[in-house]
Amino acid sequence: MVKAGAIRGVTLGRVNGRFFLEAAAVGMFGEAIVLGDKAKDRAFGDLSRELRAVMRAEAFSFTTRGAFTAHGRTRSLVFTNLPTTGSRLPIGTTGPTDPFLELNLSAGASRSDIVSRALASAVAGRHEDEEGLSFQFGSLTVTTSPRMAVVADNQHAGRTPATVEAISDALRVIVPA
Repeated sequence: MVKAGAIRGVTLGRVNGRFFLEAAAVGMFGEAIVLGDKAKDRAFGDLSRELRAVMRAEAFSFTTRGAFTAHGRTRSLVFTNLPTTGSRLPIGTTGPTDPFLELNLSAGASRSDIVSRALASAVAGRHEDEEGLSFQFGSLTVTTSPRMAVVADNQHAGRTPATVEAISDALRVIVPA
């Protein structure tokens, strides 16, 4: 199987110097990713703290510069190179071999959005982000007010302002032919 496979380059993301494979997030969606990871690992001591962070998440102002300029208010900014998180929450349309990342402004815009994405995946088997407002980019700097925590995959990766970059062909993998 390996001999018959093809070598493909995979784009990784990097935020504040930390690499990520699935997603980086600012705001409530990032806190939800950490919460899900704590629940999966049965880290019940941390679970209540992370649940409070998700429940208390407030909207924040953001500005982007780099590949495009945008500004507004939201509860979450999600940067991804995959259509779903590891727990199969729909977050985008980008694939790992695309040479760019995607900023999704719809994912995690509300608590009910996160719950509906989880239900769509678990119950309906739907995995695509059908209604997302998203933008593709190679490099983007995000500033927020107030300053917000940044999560890369399931680890805290500093605070905003944050620079998010697509590192094309950062990883080489063998895939079936």
